[in-house]
Amino acid sequence: MITRLVALTLLGSVCACGGGGAADSSSASPLVAAATATAQFQYYQDDSRANPVSYIFTRDIDGDGVEEVFFVAFETQPNTPDKYSKTSVQIFGWRNAQFTNITAQWLPNQTHLVEGVGDVCFGDFNGDGRTDVFLSAYTDMPLTAYPYVLLNQGTQFQRIALSAQAYMHSVSCGDIDGDGYDDVVSAGWGNAPTYVGSATGLIEYAGWVGGSSGIALGQFLGYGNLQVAVSDVGTASTNDTALYTISLDHNLRQVQYTLHGTLPPVRIDASQHDVRVRVLDFDNDGRLDVVVFGYRFDAPIDTKHRGEISFFKNLGSGQFTDVTDTVRMGFDRTRMVGYFPQIKDVDGDGKTDIFVSQPVWGAHSGITLLLNKQNQFRDSYQQSLRDTVRASAQAAVVIGPNRIRYLIVEQPWMHDGQTRIALHRLQFENN
Repeated sequence: MITRLVALTLLGSVCACGGGGAADSSSASPLVAAATATAQFQYYQDDSRANPVSYIFTRDIDGDGVEEVFFVAFETQPNTPDKYSKTSVQIFGWRNAQFTNITAQWLPNQTHLVEGVGDVCFGDFNGDGRTDVFLSAYTDMPLTAYPYVLLNQGTQFQRIALSAQAYMHSVSCGDIDGDGYDDVVSAGWGNAPTYVGSATGLIEYAGWVGGSSGIALGQFLGYGNLQVAVSDVGTASTNDTALYTISLDHNLRQVQYTLHGTLPPVRIDASQHDVRVRVLDFDNDGRLDVVVFGYRFDAPIDTKHRGEISFFKNLGSGQFTDVTDTVRMGFDRTRMVGYFPQIKDVDGDGKTDIFVSQPVWGAHSGITLLLNKQNQFRDSYQQSLRDTVRASAQAAVVIGPNRIRYLIVEQPWMHDGQTRIALHRLQFENN
């Protein structure tokens, strides 16, 4: 469990994302080819040179089977609210077989300009069959910002600002009550509303799960509305991942979250900061399981147990058991884990894998690929990935044309206001 005040300090230091430190160049490896495209852009709306905390998300937003890449960021402490530098959203994709910046098409007329984004989720909020986007409001300090919904118009987004919020640390999208409209729930420390989908888009309902860090919607019980798995919740220090049921009152526009039960305890100690929750049926038994990503927030540089990726098997009726030691193979616990873990078929073999990346400073790694091999998630290609994603860089896997997998790398911060990226083709043994 981590309190809000501690989280603010740590997110601005140990976990500051988006690069930093000296310049570094990518090198090729057997898994990662040399860069096929490079680009640069500016997150900030002013001349700030501060290292941005940035995250990378991928999703096919136009239905062509090719994923686009979203880059989002906020300026972290030690800056102060009166000197905070606003950021922007950048979108990249393929046009005429070239990987390029397509922000001006999808977010025209300066609608890519935001205050700060801490998380992103995707869903169909108005039932038109297109993929919409939710941008959480986060600035890592007592400064409110606007969460935004991006309604997909087919070739561009309509950006709608919702009421100002603070500390929206994590968000999750899903159709809570099965009405055909995706909804949005959030974790954080700012008493944000729940956003309920409708024919006109998202509507704010009063109701919040409480102070927390990570959140994920899923049908864990097998009946009724979706539930949420929430990490760093409440006042508990070790059993701080919990399952909540959700009830909606559409007349009063209120949402009630009710504690259903707690998941097994954290694997480090009370210092474990569980920043993200993801869901998948990792053992193919028909029940959604839970994966929690956390790290020891007070860890010295030489700690032997810094990071955790925990696998909690759904036993039914809201009961979970920790099966990490039999499901996760080879993970080095000195590594850091990051804030935008990807649950997707990374190597193209039809199985769901896990990829997570986080900038680090020092000898330990911030990148992990767990490939799903016969329902065991095996640590894979560590050295090849580290050869390309160097210290203080970060990366995500994106599916390009012809279903080819690529590694998109956000390079180390150069302190000149520019963010540099490189695209590398991935070549796995099975493809």
